[in-house]
Amino acid sequence: MSSNLDVDIRRIPAFKVAALTAQAPFAKLGVEVRKQWKQVQRTLPGIHPGRLDADIGYVLSPQWGVIKENGSIAVKVGVKVSSWNGNTRQFRTRGGA
Repeated sequence: MSSNLDVDIRRIPAFKVAALTAQAPFAKLGVEVRKQWKQVQRTLPGIHPGRLDADIGYVLSPQWGVIKENGSIAVKVGVKVSSWNGNTRQFRTRGGA
């Protein structure tokens, strides 16, 4: 299997993210990430006034606690938002700024 993906690692200023948790065994994590992404898109579509950078989605993997006790892996799937006021009640919110 060949991949043409370019990886860009850099530090960026803090920002707010509205995210849902995707948790599954590694072999099924991609399915769960896509499921949660669809939910994010339904709740905060690209045209939503609180969503920033409409063409960008984030999969966040905390350095602590990624692998759960039951062996599954948990990551956050979300989008950058301008604020958490009323738009993101069902999301777990993270970030600074």
